[in-house]
Amino acid sequence: MPTLRNPQYRAFARRKLYRRQDGKCFYCHRDLTTKKTGELALTIEHRKAKMKGGTDDLKNLVAACWHCNHHRGEQMNATKQRKEAKALSRQRRMLARDCRSKADSQADGKAHEQLASKVEGNGANRTPSVHTARSEGLG
Repeated sequence: MPTLRNPQYRAFARRKLYRRQDGKCFYCHRDLTTKKTGELALTIEHRKAKMKGGTDDLKNLVAACWHCNHHRGEQMNATKQRKEAKALSRQRRMLARDCRSKADSQADGKAHEQLASKVEGNGANRTPSVHTARSEGLG
């Protein structure tokens, strides 16, 4: 498979991409010009990055202006950072929810124990009610 490191293939790819896209940037659709005659120079952009398994095949290449090619990487990094922040936020929410549910269950357990001890009661700590005192002849 030819690679863009080969100068002949790179020149062929530039011409082919320029014709295929009618001399327009793939992303912003502005006219592409050569470095010698205009501001917007044609650069070759991989749609799927080589790091992520993309190839130098013409199907994976597009012609882009320098500005779009340069800023596309920053946009992808920003998108990646937003996704990571979203995932981290979701993990924090889940952790907080788990902690709250554990705290609630522990509090429910303690409340249940306290209620059970009050119902069973300790004879020494219990004060007799008025009704109980009268029936026992104390009042």
